[in-house]
Order: sequence, then C-alpha cells, then structure tokens
Amino acid sequence: MWHKNGIEKAKIVIMQISFSSVFFNIFIIALLVWVVVLTVVLITLSRRKDVALPIKLFWSAIIVFAPFAGLLVYIIYGLKRRL
Repeated sequence: MWHKNGIEKAKIVIMQISFSSVFFNIFIIALLVWVVVLTVVLITLSRRKDVALPIKLFWSAIIVFAPFAGLLVYIIYGLKRRL
C-alpha cells in the first residue's frame, strides 16, 4: 500500500513540475514576443517623418511607462493614422 501511495505522490510531483514548466515557457515566449514588438514599434516611431519630435517623445514615454497598454494603444491608434 505504501509503495502505491509513493508512486502516486511521485506522479503528482512530476505533473506539477511539467505544469509549471509549461507556464514558464509560455511566459518566456510571450516576453520575447513583447520585446520584439516593443523594439519594432520604437524603431518605427523614431523613423517616422510625418510626426513631430514632441509627439514622438510623448508616444515613447507612454510606451516606456505603460508598456502593455502603451504598445496596444500605439499599434491601434498610432499606426492606423500613419496608414
């Protein structure tokens, strides 16, 4: 009986390790995607000729100080105006 209980505990530990590992991998991939999008947006913003410097600084500040919301708003609103 003890042996079977020990095997069940080992299975639970292995499931917990793989479950947390999956979430860790998803987090790392999402972080890398976010860094790539952040880099592309900041480069695109800095190269725009149709936007004045104060507006570029404003968008950059929003993107830096509110990263997720700033990127989302810029991609929806800032890039839309450009196209």
